[in-house]
Amino acid sequence: MTNKENSVALGNEPHNNTGWQVFAKAGLGLAVWVIIAFLIFIILFLASSMFTQALRSTINSPGVANTVNPLLPLVLVIIAFIATFVGSVILSGLFNLFYSNKYYDLGKTFSVSLLTNIFLFFLMIPLYILFSQSINTLFYILGFHIIFAIFISYVQGEFVTNPNYAASHMIGSVIGAAISMIVFAVVAKGLQGNQNMLLIPSILGYMFIPFFHALWEKIYYKFYENGNNFLFLPSLSEIIASEENVTTDDDITVESN
Repeated sequence: MTNKENSVALGNEPHNNTGWQVFAKAGLGLAVWVIIAFLIFIILFLASSMFTQALRSTINSPGVANTVNPLLPLVLVIIAFIATFVGSVILSGLFNLFYSNKYYDLGKTFSVSLLTNIFLFFLMIPLYILFSQSINTLFYILGFHIIFAIFISYVQGEFVTNPNYAASHMIGSVIGAAISMIVFAVVAKGLQGNQNMLLIPSILGYMFIPFFHALWEKIYYKFYENGNNFLFLPSLSEIIASEENVTTDDDITVESN
């Protein structure tokens, strides 16, 4: 039995994206970013005095501890939570709408994303408080928080849809997240002292992670077509079922002799 036949016997095959679907997922990510950017603009408008005070202090006294409103770190962590949880839910809903044959369990994706982002919310709060005196450092922490949370939420959503290819999902998503981090670091360096830095992580995470994951899925399917399914992870029940089938086939062969 070839590797491809064995994987089909044990479980399902990897997802085969078309070229259009690879770019469509990035397009859906862009649509999510537009919604998130609108929500961030509302928060920035409501808390504009905090940002203005902190940024003005940075410009007037570079290299000196800045005057940051104690509530600003809380505002930033709330922005990160909204950008990641709300965005991940919207993205999952769009995937469920346009790719219902793959992203079928929206309820489980919602639950996993909620728990993950609540955990990251409380995990990141001490970091925001620790560096609360530097607005630029807070922006970098926010960028890392958003991209990392999008990455975790997206990977978990893929695990729900097809756990047999969890390793493959991880590779594509890690590539997208790593490129997002690098691009954010480069762009943010030129935007220091500008609150538009808050908009960059979301567009990178929601576009790059789905795009490179879908692109990797397409590449991996080529390996699969050639009989190489090295990232397939059968579950215990599938292994047992496969062994039982082999035993049954052997018994039938013995009886026929």
